[in-house]
Amino acid sequence: MRRWRSAIARLSAVAMLASLLALVGGSPASADPIPPTNWAPVAIGSDIPGASYVVTDPSGGASVGCWSSNNSPAVMFKSFSSSGGVVQSPAYGTPAGQFCNTNGTVGKDGTVYMTVSSLNVPTHYYVQAWKNNSLVWQYVIPCSSDAYPTSMVMGANGNVYMSVQQGGSCSNGRIIGLSPTAQSGTNPPVPQVVMNIPVLNTSGVYEQGLAAYDDGLVLFTYSNALQYVPYSATSTNDLPSAIPVSVTGSYIGSHDRWFEADPNGTVFLPVPATTAQVNNCYGQGGLTGGYLAVTPANSPSNPPTPLTLYGCFTMHEMHPTPRGGPAMRYAFSDVTTNGEVERISANGWIKSIGSPSLWAGAHMAVDLNGDIALRNNTAPTFNVNGSSWQFPEIGFTLYSGATGEVLTGLALRGEHDTVNGPSYKWGGSGDLALAKNTVYVTARQCTNSTYCDVSTTKLYAFKVPGVDMDYPRGAILRHDESWKNYVAMGDSFSSGEGVEPFISGTNTSGSNPNVCHRSEGAYSKLLSGNPGTRLNLTGFRACSGAKTSHITGGWDPDVPNPVNLGEHRQDEALSSSTDVVTVSIGGNDIGFSDFVKLCLFVDCSDSAMNQPYFTAINNLGSTLSTTYDDILAKAPNAAVYVVGYPQVLPDPSNCSNPLGAGITAFNALVGAAKLGNSTAAASVGAVGHWLGVSDSLINALIDAGQVTFTSAEMTAGRNLTTSLDSKISATVSAKASSRLKYVDATAAGSPFTGRELCTANPYFNGLDVVNQPYSFHPNQLGQDAYRQLLLTQF
Repeated sequence: MRRWRSAIARLSAVAMLASLLALVGGSPASADPIPPTNWAPVAIGSDIPGASYVVTDPSGGASVGCWSSNNSPAVMFKSFSSSGGVVQSPAYGTPAGQFCNTNGTVGKDGTVYMTVSSLNVPTHYYVQAWKNNSLVWQYVIPCSSDAYPTSMVMGANGNVYMSVQQGGSCSNGRIIGLSPTAQSGTNPPVPQVVMNIPVLNTSGVYEQGLAAYDDGLVLFTYSNALQYVPYSATSTNDLPSAIPVSVTGSYIGSHDRWFEADPNGTVFLPVPATTAQVNNCYGQGGLTGGYLAVTPANSPSNPPTPLTLYGCFTMHEMHPTPRGGPAMRYAFSDVTTNGEVERISANGWIKSIGSPSLWAGAHMAVDLNGDIALRNNTAPTFNVNGSSWQFPEIGFTLYSGATGEVLTGLALRGEHDTVNGPSYKWGGSGDLALAKNTVYVTARQCTNSTYCDVSTTKLYAFKVPGVDMDYPRGAILRHDESWKNYVAMGDSFSSGEGVEPFISGTNTSGSNPNVCHRSEGAYSKLLSGNPGTRLNLTGFRACSGAKTSHITGGWDPDVPNPVNLGEHRQDEALSSSTDVVTVSIGGNDIGFSDFVKLCLFVDCSDSAMNQPYFTAINNLGSTLSTTYDDILAKAPNAAVYVVGYPQVLPDPSNCSNPLGAGITAFNALVGAAKLGNSTAAASVGAVGHWLGVSDSLINALIDAGQVTFTSAEMTAGRNLTTSLDSKISATVSAKASSRLKYVDATAAGSPFTGRELCTANPYFNGLDVVNQPYSFHPNQLGQDAYRQLLLTQF
């Protein structure tokens, strides 16, 4: 993909925000265009004056609303399909309904569950379920007056659950579960009560301190303890002992949806910093010193062990990720920062994203693919006619969960030339509303820095290819959906050559070598296990050096100096139960590494010398066709994605040294060898032998004193890649199989575009003089680019 690429999306995270600040804080400009939307923005301000909360459903639709306290008929919420059509729009007078971030939710089939108040004294509360503009059922909250749901979630079993605060006749808070459909024979319709249990030893649960997971619920109670509740529980006798926790006080209840559990029931919570941890912090109050990962296996006798952080954190948000561990947003403030710096981190990477004031109106979410979404709501200062004015705006950024790379950026800014705007202010307080390829935002149009009429509120469905529903809520709603068996086949571009660490047994030497170099960071590993793709990697057979013959046959131990002994034919991993296959193959068949040798040591732009490689491409079609037939036959129910090769070499007009530091280091070795340094000569020989260069040619290279890579050679290399991809694409098309699909890594919008060698932040390794096989292969950013590319196909 490049998921939709604005100018912002072409920058690194730090550069992106610096650019954003420059854009919003510079000289006045004409109105910025509205970023692309999936359908035209819908005016909702007059129908839902309090519209602020948006929640999505698995079909890609969204419901928006909040509350109304007047007695005149008003729309309490509206539900939209993924194409923008209105699905339902119930109106109320008395009682008044609330569909907000604490006391409303949406089921997997789009049913809206909301709290309703009687508006009389004493106030009584109900829960209603609505679908297709019809009331499914109404439930009267027990405990008489003043007891209402403070949190509401959908369980993985399809029932809706709520925490009800202490009130009326209830001396304790309660957990109540209701069926999604009405009991038969009831009029008016009422649901089946599947759970009604007091919360032990406490008046209730923190607002939004209720989360669902695959096997039950977890509560954060006012007694500062976590209580796990199995879906099967019918009384307090069915509950395990609560788990006491100590949490940073400033974190509790300060953010929307701050309490979440992953499908396994793991909850992440920040713990206070110790005195020793804050000694070198810029500020020393209310800081986070680490976090707890609490699971259902923990108990008072088996408490979770805190994982220690640096100590200078003011934690803002923590969210589970599909690969385990939390995604965090926090202010960092040790003595080196000269104040606080806002950061995000996940899966081992950290990004500084600006000052906390810039992100004061921010909210963060993780999507089903493990990527990190951020929305920020700011009011930058502009100079208009000599006076300073602040104009609100809304920004959105999507980061790769694997690398932290910016995937997409967009901003709803408006016009800053005049005091009258317009500009835009986020109209809500709820979560980030993520759906398949869509980010929903409610925004008011502002005519100056302070006046943003709520009646101008519109719902925007911004187009963000590759994003998916929010995790873990989306995973809970999709609990019953099946996973697909996935087999990854092919050569080094699919094995992850050059991206350490490698899977055990695929980086061995000696008498039984195996250098398949299957990487833990390969795109197949990044795709597997995410609830968005729902792929289960049952066979990872891609191997560095593989040819088409290794798909249908194993590595021949009788070949002199064999490599990858013990590797069987890759198609042995396929079966009728295989659902998805990815494969990149053909590069080694045409001798691509020999072509690189020709470029480095002779002249690959000479048509007489490079013609054999283009001839090999012309003759590759029948071999590829046989290979694809084999895969389709052995995986008769699978969708097969044939992945093309990206351009590794840049346009020569934009680059003079495509191999970067690697070629500089190599030429330094060549120069030292020419002066008689035996160690340098051995290193040059190692590179040459990896490429299959003869000793005489290596000696000639040393005598010459340097290696060059000319513009003509770069062009020849790009032409070779284009020809190879064209042959692969044509062969796939000729098969005319609906199950066989070509994935073009060089198409318009590809994440590889502009990321060749010699560009800023390239997605490939240059010449590696130490680990020579790593050279010219996708690095970790490149493997993640393949993941992005395939996400659009899945």
